[in-house]
Amino acid sequence: MKKRTSSVKPLLFITFVLIVLAGVIGFRISKLSVEQQVLEAELETIRQDIEDEKERYIQLLKDREYSQSNAYIEKLAREKFGLVKPNEIIYIPEEE
Repeated sequence: MKKRTSSVKPLLFITFVLIVLAGVIGFRISKLSVEQQVLEAELETIRQDIEDEKERYIQLLKDREYSQSNAYIEKLAREKFGLVKPNEIIYIPEEE
């Protein structure tokens, strides 16, 4: 009978160690899963920021191209400096 109790103790110890290891591994897996979800959300935010910046870059290129056009220069000359084309009549509304 003594041999039986002596072989049960190591088996119980091994079982206990395995249960603790399984618990630690399970806890770590759940923690990593939450961390992965956070990182995926952050990655999606970064991807959206990249897309927004690409659109902004395209708009800046269009603005730069427009600012070098004759239409922009003419608009600027009319608004800022009050210039007119030859033979153009300017109508100034009377103030009430």
